[in-house]
Amino acid sequence: MDADRIIEATLAPPERSDPHPLAEWVHTRDTAHMIAWAVNGTPPPALRGRSPSRRGPVAPTPLMGAQDRDSFFANLRDAVEAAAQGGDTLLRGLARGFEESPGYVDLYAHSLWALLTAHTWLPQASPALARSLAGRVARILDAGVISPRSRRELGAVPYVLRDQPH
Repeated sequence: MDADRIIEATLAPPERSDPHPLAEWVHTRDTAHMIAWAVNGTPPPALRGRSPSRRGPVAPTPLMGAQDRDSFFANLRDAVEAAAQGGDTLLRGLARGFEESPGYVDLYAHSLWALLTAHTWLPQASPALARSLAGRVARILDAGVISPRSRRELGAVPYVLRDQPH
């Protein structure tokens, strides 16, 4: 079951750098309800009002203990931060590339546009980098040294950088 796999991977993260199950596919609402049941004890809508027949000593809900719940959220935060730092690292590299490799400005322009279009939250990961990058993009657009396609793509970047909360 998806919820079990996600909870297991979060409570006991693998040693390898495999992607977290939350990053591998889009999960259903039912999966979210099953995870919530384990985290806060609220039964999924499909099971509310039912009293399953059980034999032997069985917990009434799959509710995690306080220590497991704390570990679950701490490990989940770590997984999210690790994923965000990867994108942040790529964004920093692209920003640096504009300065260090002006001969490849069209490649950097397209890569930056593609990254920020796919991950509009990246400027929030590093507001200072976003402000610095906005200045670099403006200078490159003003210089007029890029191809029409790069101008079009790079022209969209300031809107992504600007539309982030400060």
